[in-house]
Amino acid sequence: MRPLAERLRYAENYCVLAKHQLENGKQEQALLSLRQALQLVPRHVAALASMVRLCYSRGELEQAQSYLQRWLAADGRDSECHFLYGNLCLGLQQYEQGLEHYQQARELGDDSPDLCFNQGLAHYLLGDLSGAERLFRQTLEADPGFARALDGLGCVARSRGRPEAATALFRQAVAADPTFLETLDHLVQVLIELGRLDKAQEALREALERQPGTARVWYLLGLVHCHQQSYGQAIRALEQAAKLAPQDEVVLCQLAAALRQAGQLDRALQAADRALATCRENPEARLERARVLAQCGRPQEALEELGRARELAPGNEEIAAALESVRRLLREG
Repeated sequence: MRPLAERLRYAENYCVLAKHQLENGKQEQALLSLRQALQLVPRHVAALASMVRLCYSRGELEQAQSYLQRWLAADGRDSECHFLYGNLCLGLQQYEQGLEHYQQARELGDDSPDLCFNQGLAHYLLGDLSGAERLFRQTLEADPGFARALDGLGCVARSRGRPEAATALFRQAVAADPTFLETLDHLVQVLIELGRLDKAQEALREALERQPGTARVWYLLGLVHCHQQSYGQAIRALEQAAKLAPQDEVVLCQLAAALRQAGQLDRALQAADRALATCRENPEARLERARVLAQCGRPQEALEELGRARELAPGNEEIAAALESVRRLLREG
C-alpha cells in the first residue's frame, strides 16, 4: 500500500478533478473521481462532502445519507456535515431529526442565515407556525433580501388564512429574487384563490420576459388560462411547457385537462397517455385519463382507470367523486 501522504495527495487531486468535471456538467465522471479519492482515503472529508452534495443534487437520498454517516464518523464536529444532514432529513420528511442536526450545526458555530431559514422551514413543516415565523424574521434581520425567508413568511400568512398579507410577502420575495420560481408559484396560486386572474397573468408575463425558456412559468400561465376558461391560450402555453419539459407528468396532465375542456378528446387522451408513460404511479394522470375516457363515451374503461387511481391514492376526494359520477353513468345506461 502507498504511504498515507502519497494517498492523501492523490485523493486531493481526484477531488480537484471532480470539481472541474462538475463545473463542466460531467456528473458521472465526477462520481468516479470521488470514488477513487475515497478508495485511497476512505475518511477523506472533502471527498465525502462533495459526494454528499452530488448525491443530494441527483435525488439519491439514501446514497447521500450513507456518505453523511461516514462523514460524521470521520469528523462529527463539522458544522457543515450537520447542516447538510439536516437538509437530507427534511428531504426524507424526518423533520424532528432535521432540527436536531441544525441545532448541532448552530452549537458548532454556524450562525448563517441559511441555517436559520432551514430551522424555520423545519418548524413550518412540523406545523409550528409561530416558531417558523420567528426564525424567518431572524433570517431577514441578518439578510433583509433573503427571498426564501420572505416566501416563508408568505406561506405562514397563507396558512393562517391571511391571503392579502401572503400576496404582499410573495411579491416582495419575487422582487428580491425574480429567479426563485417557488415564490412565483406561491404568488400565482394565492392570486388564483383570490380570483385575481389578470394579476396572476401579469406576474407570469413579467416572469416570461426574464425567463422565456422556463417550463414552470409556461405551465402556470396555462393554469391561469384554464381558470379563465381561455382554453386555446391555455393549450398553447401548456404545449410550450411540454416542449421544454417533455417528461413532466404535471404539465402533461394539465395539458390533457385543457384539451379535454376544449373538446379535443383524441389529443387529450394522447397527452394523458404521455403523462402515464412518464410515471405510471401518478394517480392524477390516471384520474385525468379516466375523465377523458368518460367524456369519450367509454365509461367502463374510465371505471377501471379510476380503480387503479384509487389504489394509488385511497383518500383522494376527486377520485372518489369521479368514481361516483362514472358509476352513475353506467347505471343510467
